[in-house]
Amino acid sequence: MEETRVESWNDLQEALFAEAWIPELGRYRSRYAFRGLSDRGYRLETTLFRLGGDYAGLERHLLRNFRKYAHRRVVERDSVWHWLSVAQHYGLPTRLMDWTYSPFAALHFATANIEEFDRDGAIWGANYLRTHELVPERLAERLAREGANVFTVEMLSETVKGPWRSWTRSARDPSRCSSSRPPSTIASSISSPSSR
Repeated sequence: MEETRVESWNDLQEALFAEAWIPELGRYRSRYAFRGLSDRGYRLETTLFRLGGDYAGLERHLLRNFRKYAHRRVVERDSVWHWLSVAQHYGLPTRLMDWTYSPFAALHFATANIEEFDRDGAIWGANYLRTHELVPERLAERLAREGANVFTVEMLSETVKGPWRSWTRSARDPSRCSSSRPPSTIASSISSPSSR
């Protein structure tokens, strides 16, 4: 993992768009998805993982109750992935983690908490094209077939099917979500005035 420390707006712009020039397109287009954290010491963990314990059982219980009390019209289709995305939006702890194509949206989340103004924040960037090397073959094939860089909820619903237990294996064992080769990431620290 590469870490870049920035101390000015110009440093941040250079770090965020360092690999963004795409000669084939003749324009800048970042290959990164970004996540902003208000404290550089925070780990990249899902809200479900932070709760600890039996992730699969807990997620199943939380989602079952969310589905029980939510209006059916809040989801586009009745699939686990649709329900997880809506539940995440409403603050339910899930295995999902919010990322954005906009480094500026990530910057907002890294700096929005004024109670942590004295701490350095972080913007994580994951090269989503390089992460394709880490996904199971059937998922990589689906991305290639669609000509897509990232999954939509519909693509996941159609590709990742089966009983709850089969798709919750990674929730029970977080090591299944990783690889011996880490994805190409960039973590940029944002210095707070008091930490300089």
